[in-house]
Amino acid sequence: MSANKVVCHIFIGVSGHRTLHDLPALTACLEKILATAYFDAFIQVFSEEITSLKATPITFSLISPLAEGADRLVADVVLKHGGILEALLPMPVEEYEKDFISPESKREFRELLTQSHHVTVTECGASLDDPNYRQKSYLRVGEETVARCDILIALWDGEPSRGMGGTADIVALALKQNKPVLIVSTSQPGKVELLNGGTLQVKFISELAAFNSFPINDAELEACCASTYQEIFGSAQSESLPKYFKEQVKTQLIPAYCRASKIAEYYQARYKRVGLLGYLFSTLSVAFMAFAVVFAKHPLFSIPGYIAELCLLASLYFMIHRAEHARVHPGWLENRALAERLRAAFYFVACGESPLSGGGGQKIGYRRDQSWVDHAFHLIISSIPGLKRPESDSLQQYCTFINMGWVQGQITYHTKNAAKLTARNAKLKRWGLMCFKLAIGVSLVHLGFALYGVATGHHPEGLLLVLEELLSVVAITLPAAGAAVGGYRTLLEQSRIAARSRAMAQHLSTIIEQPVADTPEAFRKHLEQIQEVMLIESEDWLALMEHAELERIA
Repeated sequence: MSANKVVCHIFIGVSGHRTLHDLPALTACLEKILATAYFDAFIQVFSEEITSLKATPITFSLISPLAEGADRLVADVVLKHGGILEALLPMPVEEYEKDFISPESKREFRELLTQSHHVTVTECGASLDDPNYRQKSYLRVGEETVARCDILIALWDGEPSRGMGGTADIVALALKQNKPVLIVSTSQPGKVELLNGGTLQVKFISELAAFNSFPINDAELEACCASTYQEIFGSAQSESLPKYFKEQVKTQLIPAYCRASKIAEYYQARYKRVGLLGYLFSTLSVAFMAFAVVFAKHPLFSIPGYIAELCLLASLYFMIHRAEHARVHPGWLENRALAERLRAAFYFVACGESPLSGGGGQKIGYRRDQSWVDHAFHLIISSIPGLKRPESDSLQQYCTFINMGWVQGQITYHTKNAAKLTARNAKLKRWGLMCFKLAIGVSLVHLGFALYGVATGHHPEGLLLVLEELLSVVAITLPAAGAAVGGYRTLLEQSRIAARSRAMAQHLSTIIEQPVADTPEAFRKHLEQIQEVMLIESEDWLALMEHAELERIA
């Protein structure tokens, strides 16, 4: 299931002349660039890593103003290579089309627009009355192209710009920002020159490769995808949603969500298992040490006790060290963070809204600084073609779907989760108290033996002596066992998470009761408010669990 992999995007910007000659030679140069020549733009270690990637698909995302000539030629080649086109226009479509005189040119432009995943219009800050409006607009779109791209491809004759924002200016700007620039000569067809080569680094490529290559059974992923789709769109409220929106959620978001969830579940189970075994081993090591000390006069008993304690401590160290090396704890939190962000994105896309535009989706991540989770999320979302909700649709149907399918579902989940974690925490608390109560009881019995010996002058012998010594071992071990149970409780943070779930259910109940006006702005605000609450809660949970590290056991 390649759809559940996060695709590594290489963002390519384009600049060049509108009038081109010898198109076959120029096309051959572009084909060569997209085949292998772009590798030379990366620093060597990343170039080698990219070429060795097997589980991580690589695609080109072309950022193009779609002007005549170079912009469209590069767009055609990138699309033939299975790449993604992002239209970055210097001015509104109606105004921009005035620069394309022939009907054929306008038709080409419109056709490329329909193939674009996203269409963005830059703002140059000048009005249409400004005599330099067009030159300023072209300069601004060139600057934005350079800012967004990893590599700039320039179809250029090497001559100075003949106006503001010309190819020479854009190439100079890219070089100033230390971006790799591949110059395809228009005066010497067939010549390609790389400037600033060996400087580009791929963000988080190792983390993406680890995510994509994590071994998960395909049948499990398919079952997870099917159940998740049913969970989201199985209600009557979802029947009227456009099939296109549901299909985008199904193909672009759910597979990656299920992969992240499965990885998080694996790491969470391993984290809990290591935590449980860690505290068990530490308790047993105390027991064997106590046994060895109590029976110190009997080497046949004490030496095996010391050996057992040593083996348990070594096993504990090895187990925690392996878990740390495998990044069990951060792996759980990071993949859970990605899954939660994708789950929120389901409902945006299902309603024809982008999870990235506006407030909530861009502000909240796993950490305050950018992480691979943020990067992967943006890569996944950028693969979704532009969304446009049918104008005839009533926003109330979407609002009902959101409130009943998303918010009410989360209220139910958090209510049940709070009750479940509270019960589990209470059970662990009872076990810890039981250990201390038993320790008190054993100590009283032990004290009884001592008082009896003082009162009668007879000290335990034979089996009574063995019994007294074993009670000493138990008396030493039980407090350690109680502390281990308490430590495991702290490691899981169940009481705090339960409290957060209760507060979350109350907060969401308040939101669902608020009326929402039947306007796009009000609906968008409602979506972002829910998303912000959801992701802040997720962020707080992650911040809480980030400090519950396995080193506590040691």
